[in-house]
Amino acid sequence: FVLMLWGPPPLNLYHDKCVWCFVGKSETASIVGRTEHKDIISASGSWHLQTRWKKIWYVREDKNSSPVAIVVNPGDMIFINTRKWFHQTEIPKSDHGEYSISYARDFWLDYDDFKRDSKKVDKSNIETPWANNDIPKGGLVISEKPLFAVQDVRNRIDYLVCCQCFKPLDSVELHLNVFAERVSRQDLVNGNINSAKFIP
Repeated sequence: FVLMLWGPPPLNLYHDKCVWCFVGKSETASIVGRTEHKDIISASGSWHLQTRWKKIWYVREDKNSSPVAIVVNPGDMIFINTRKWFHQTEIPKSDHGEYSISYARDFWLDYDDFKRDSKKVDKSNIETPWANNDIPKGGLVISEKPLFAVQDVRNRIDYLVCCQCFKPLDSVELHLNVFAERVSRQDLVNGNINSAKFIP
């Protein structure tokens, strides 16, 4: 099963080195992906190959039309221009604990566009990290510092907590200096502070 969402199959596809891998499973409820959106990409589109379990795509051309549900099973491939189509995905729950696994690649139909765009490193699509180079076997894929959580934009300096333990951040002195705006959240994120030198 190959579904084309814009016409006859393209004759030539040009790919860069990036391969997206989507993995998820749930035995209790469906997993719903990002809210309905269009991607910010320069490619002509992307293909998605489902290799295990299944995934449901909800697609529509514009906000005035109703979404169409497309179920992709192992071996199915969908070609879609995610820049033009609103889309959202869902992984149905599996009673047998199966992982849903799919792979995707951006492609270009025009060679000149491909040569221009494939030189760009940014594959973030707003909020996702990416690798600049191939990752060697056994290499570290991701490492992150503890993040800081805030309750609401309106009171972010009133209630700053650690997102790991949910306790007030560091010390009372530091908390008060954040509240007084002597220390910024960016200072905290960058580790550019020493709470001992701040006195409220």
